[in-house]
Amino acid sequence: IENIETVLDEARMSRRALEKRFNAALGRSPAATLRLIRVQQAHRLLLETTMSIEQVARRVGYERREVMSRAFRAEIGFSPSEIR
Repeated sequence: IENIETVLDEARMSRRALEKRFNAALGRSPAATLRLIRVQQAHRLLLETTMSIEQVARRVGYERREVMSRAFRAEIGFSPSEIR
């Protein structure tokens, strides 16, 4: 999933309708769910590959390592460097 717009295109519904459904079903916004998926993918790549943290960040959809690091701290309480 590249971004929320991709989800909106596939779901064929308004942003607000998508947000309501995500919150009802998952208790999270679409953006928070996308962030969690990216962090989970990055976590796996950090453990299972020798890719650099920058490479992992780009692979899962972050433009910069720092943005991924903030997402890691928010979701799991650790930085990518601590996982590695």
